[in-house]
Amino acid sequence: MAPQGVGPRSTVEPRISEIEACTTPLDASSQTDSIPLSRFWLRVLPYGLALFFACWGLRNIGKTDLTEIDSARHAMNGAFLHDLVGSHKLAHPIAFNRYYYGRLPALSMPYHPPLFPLIESLFFMAFGVNLVAARICVAAFVAVSVVLLYQLISATHRSTVPAAVCTGLLFSLGLSQALSGEVMLEFPAMAFVLLSIFLVREVDRFYVLGSTLLAGAAAACAVWTKQNVFLGLMPFIHLALAGKRPSLRTLTVWIPSAFVGASAAGLLLLDNAAWLAASHSSISQLSSLFKLNWTGTNHTWPRLAFADLFASHLEFYADGLLQTFGVLPCLIAAVAISLCLAVRRWRAKYLALTRMYFAWIVSVFVILFAIQPQDIRYAFFAYPPLVVVGVSALVLILSEWIPERRLSYLLAILGVLWAAVHFQSPQFLRGPSDAARAVVTGNAQRVLYCGRTNGSFIFAVRTLDPSLQTVVIRGDKLPPELFQAARFEEFAARYGIKRIVLEQTPVPVSWDLLLMQPSASMRLERDIPLVSSTAANNGRLRIYRFINPDPNPRSTITLPNRIMGRDVQLHF
Repeated sequence: MAPQGVGPRSTVEPRISEIEACTTPLDASSQTDSIPLSRFWLRVLPYGLALFFACWGLRNIGKTDLTEIDSARHAMNGAFLHDLVGSHKLAHPIAFNRYYYGRLPALSMPYHPPLFPLIESLFFMAFGVNLVAARICVAAFVAVSVVLLYQLISATHRSTVPAAVCTGLLFSLGLSQALSGEVMLEFPAMAFVLLSIFLVREVDRFYVLGSTLLAGAAAACAVWTKQNVFLGLMPFIHLALAGKRPSLRTLTVWIPSAFVGASAAGLLLLDNAAWLAASHSSISQLSSLFKLNWTGTNHTWPRLAFADLFASHLEFYADGLLQTFGVLPCLIAAVAISLCLAVRRWRAKYLALTRMYFAWIVSVFVILFAIQPQDIRYAFFAYPPLVVVGVSALVLILSEWIPERRLSYLLAILGVLWAAVHFQSPQFLRGPSDAARAVVTGNAQRVLYCGRTNGSFIFAVRTLDPSLQTVVIRGDKLPPELFQAARFEEFAARYGIKRIVLEQTPVPVSWDLLLMQPSASMRLERDIPLVSSTAANNGRLRIYRFINPDPNPRSTITLPNRIMGRDVQLHF
């Protein structure tokens, strides 16, 4: 018997075979000379776009330090796994984590999932632990994402024109350019998201065991890259919009969601268990796992009632979408979508093309509106389907009056104009790596770094000091009153600090007191410009030598951890 909700198996397999035939690349043995020139260029177009956008994200490679706070953490997570393997400490990961974080305190695992750092560590093994290797890793994921999105839209629309236009529009957005030019998780996760969706892009594919198993595995990878649990909802919303009702008897329908649920649960257990182990907490505190609330695991997020949370998210993400795409494009797309849904002769065709993409959008925003934090980057995973539903509506309407060939040219011109308007200069930051080169000597020493760019500095220290002789203490973790000259003198001596780097920017900070009145044992050695595309990060890095460290300094320090909501003891 056929699975519930579909016809006989013989009607399913031809449809899938037909789709695969439309999207399968040319066989290497085929003669390209026999292919018409236009068809040949259409075949290579997605790979050309992939190469272009990957290289575009690498424009400032070698000319900048890590600019984003999270970016430095992702790079350090990969360095940690690289060093964990290189130090032959795989049998003792928690102990090595304590040791590593005590020297280079810029890790964010397991708060951030470990899959991307694991892949990044392979690039570090091949090219060395450096920023260039980390950026190349992200660029590879950008290229894969371009090809997968192009192939997905080509398969669902049976046309290369909307695929090329939508892909170009998405990857030329300012946010896309910013994310592709940093060591961030969005594009690595996007590649797995697109792969999972591509494998079950047609409703009939939910009833094929092979497709759902592969889609589930890709979805699990997406969760372990950036907690993309919306993939667990999407199959059911997709089936509901298609008029199908999943049944427990149709087990294949549940496979992708089961993978997502199991992966999310495993990640949650890993997260909490690792934090408890790192902070020497009792195993009985694992009961807190079952007392989850809207704040998740970050104790710095405010607690809001659901109604207030919904209203806040609605305003935030609506404003974010308008800023990202522009008011006029959003208005045009909204009118076009409304017309396609209202006009009877367009509705069926439009829904057939976009039903899956609407399910995608709904799934993302259901999750976004249910969690506490808000960030425009979280909505990035809804951008591909938002672009598709808008462009599809415009193409459907314009095709009523404009011949297909001319419409293709018009869309190509509009796409190029869109890209030209949105292309922006890459972000940059210079100074932290220069400070690292000034203080790293290859000998054992302790350095205090006070500044928002601490992660960039710490990663630069790791690239220069693979033997981990340099211990970095973060000034942003210290109590503000400690930066009074007399108290700081005592602190620096007690902990054997030899170098002090103070970041001076237009933003008022607690160590401004020390900049105005250094302690008696501080001697200015270097003054390095801090230059950034972000105005708040422009300023100077002032490097001091501390001449009175204790010859027998303390080996542990207790610092607060805002994410965990408890103190953590670091061992030097």
